[in-house]
Amino acid sequence: MKKLLIALCLLPLAAMGQEIKFDTQDYKSVGVYDRWEHSPFRTGELAGNCEVVDNPDLTNNPNKKVLGFQRSRLASNIFGARIDLKKPIALGPSGKVVHVLINRPMEGRVMLVGLGKRRDRSGQSQEVEQFWIKSTTPVPAGQWADAVFPIKSAEGVDIYSLVVVPHAESPHEMKEDALVYIDDINIHLTNAPRITLLKSEGTAKKKAHSEFVSVTEANRNGMVTAADGTTLNNHKVAYGKPFKVKMVPAPGFTYGDFTITHGDQVESLKKTDIAKDGTYTIPAKWMDGNVTIECIFISTSK
Repeated sequence: MKKLLIALCLLPLAAMGQEIKFDTQDYKSVGVYDRWEHSPFRTGELAGNCEVVDNPDLTNNPNKKVLGFQRSRLASNIFGARIDLKKPIALGPSGKVVHVLINRPMEGRVMLVGLGKRRDRSGQSQEVEQFWIKSTTPVPAGQWADAVFPIKSAEGVDIYSLVVVPHAESPHEMKEDALVYIDDINIHLTNAPRITLLKSEGTAKKKAHSEFVSVTEANRNGMVTAADGTTLNNHKVAYGKPFKVKMVPAPGFTYGDFTITHGDQVESLKKTDIAKDGTYTIPAKWMDGNVTIECIFISTSK
């Protein structure tokens, strides 16, 4: 398999907004974050490794210092580097765009999570996940790439921390922990990536599929389970076979539209696609790679 060739073009960005680099301390603090409630990184058993280090690849990124993050095999699929901000990001339905430079040794999906609170909820913690979104641009292995995340939220939300998840995949096939580098976070209004990726000549051979796929749900204010109630946290199911799931809203919430990501494809579905008992059967043709289910759970209170 030939590698992708990269043409770096760190062009000036229109409507430049908040910028976070690691040559200077443009951030409040850094650490790790795992969405899995029983993660050893949340229970205190493990501390995690995330710190400012020398940039290992100055050719494609001229900044001398970057954020080094250890992707642990003992964490969940939504495990990332947490950057606490000096100045919170004011967010709403109109949205903004976050760009993050990432250099990682593996392939897989990349995700961004925003931790914060609504201004009209004085008692709400600043640790509430207000959004999570996958990169709209590819992030190949072994070189710097610009991950782009169009973010939005309910009206009047302040984001106090960003969590960059450079490998939003099940860690069960990882043989060892991996070191990932993160840099130059920009919050502004353009979707255009700062780095152009060009494919080399030749076509990569398609990987043979395994006997099973991993199914994970990534939701707040509710959860998605298997039809029999099994928790979907890297849950193994048969490849190429239909799989029934169930929407389980938290008290005071109901389910709405949802998306199913399988492999590198994203399917958008409506609330009307869900059966009256809250179940939905994922078609066999979508069970062709690791699956993530994200449902919008809506408050029933006015």
